[in-house]
Amino acid sequence: MRSGHAALVLCLLVAQPALAQTGYVYGADHCFHFRAPAGWTMDSLSGASVGAPMVFYPNGSSWQSAPDAMYARVASFKRGPSNDANKIRQQVASVLEMYRLATPPAVLSASKVQDLKGAGGESGELWRFVGYPSGAEEQVAYFVGRQTVNFFVLQLSRSEPSPPSAKGLLALAATYRERRDCAPCATAGSCAEKTN
Repeated sequence: MRSGHAALVLCLLVAQPALAQTGYVYGADHCFHFRAPAGWTMDSLSGASVGAPMVFYPNGSSWQSAPDAMYARVASFKRGPSNDANKIRQQVASVLEMYRLATPPAVLSASKVQDLKGAGGESGELWRFVGYPSGAEEQVAYFVGRQTVNFFVLQLSRSEPSPPSAKGLLALAATYRERRDCAPCATAGSCAEKTN
């Protein structure tokens, strides 16, 4: 089940992901900070095979076994869009097209659920994707960074999120904050920060 939005391969490095509560994802054109929601484990290692720089799953489960899980992702701006809403819509359209062209093809639909606000006042949008052959769905919290669309994906094993999962995505999105000072942690594309 751990597939979905287009893959972005990143090198990851962190010693003990389960001990971290805050982290950030960075690259040459992006840097954003977040905090793991209460009741969720943040892990920068388990999503490496699918190109997810940071993944989240309910405490006591794992990335492989959790029925619902979340991950962070980054996408470059598409040609043409000028404002933030259009940049998000272009990313949504890109995901729908990716699945339409997949083998076998999948006809997904997407709808905007609500507006979001990040910890630094950043405006975002929550979108819902349905139509996966498995009957699952995804909810995605999008924010527009300086040069990229940054987002958190909630993968659901069923067509409706459980209340804890839906709250987890909203809580994660509420901690989103653009950063200009992402210091690389060795050669990694994401860092987990231990907090006391």
